[in-house]
Amino acid sequence: VAVRVTNPGGGFGEQAAFFTYRAPRVSAVDPPEGASGGHTAVTIIGANFMTGATVLIAGAGAGAVNVVVHSATSITAETPVRGVGARAVRVTNPGGAFDELLAAYNFRAPEFVRIEPEGVAVPGAGRVTIHGRYFAPGAQLGVLFDASAAANVVFQDAQTILCDVPAHIAGKVGITITSGDGQQVVQADAFTYVA
Repeated sequence: VAVRVTNPGGGFGEQAAFFTYRAPRVSAVDPPEGASGGHTAVTIIGANFMTGATVLIAGAGAGAVNVVVHSATSITAETPVRGVGARAVRVTNPGGAFDELLAAYNFRAPEFVRIEPEGVAVPGAGRVTIHGRYFAPGAQLGVLFDASAAANVVFQDAQTILCDVPAHIAGKVGITITSGDGQQVVQADAFTYVA
């Protein structure tokens, strides 16, 4: 980029190739995976990032939110809602220069790990904690015990959902968890109603 200085009256001086704008370079994303329902805080590591840079995850229309350029080598952002699978991450500097790292971030479906406690006496009452991975907040968040909906379902974080146990007859039941983005995980015989 040439730099020209012009004095009053029209006299000027110009230096060619005085300053070079370098394209950004994306090296890694930390963490490299998270919920398909988005809302995962990530750090993008690389070089030549500029203030005002934008971040796309998985192509056009999938812009990350809360993007903050901390330095030429670090950007933090929050992932958008996307379908399950590995996606490219693109950083674009003001002016249009960009770099893209393919399969840099993996959107994961929710997973069930365990429930505490694992059972209650019939007809059923009390609050339980569901532990898992890749849960996401949102309007579709819900929990079914067999076909009965749990009440007061609360997203605590990507690993924890709280809810109140619905009434049910004695026996083992499966649990269906619907993450906030509509992704479901079903765990058979995960909870016991004790006679």
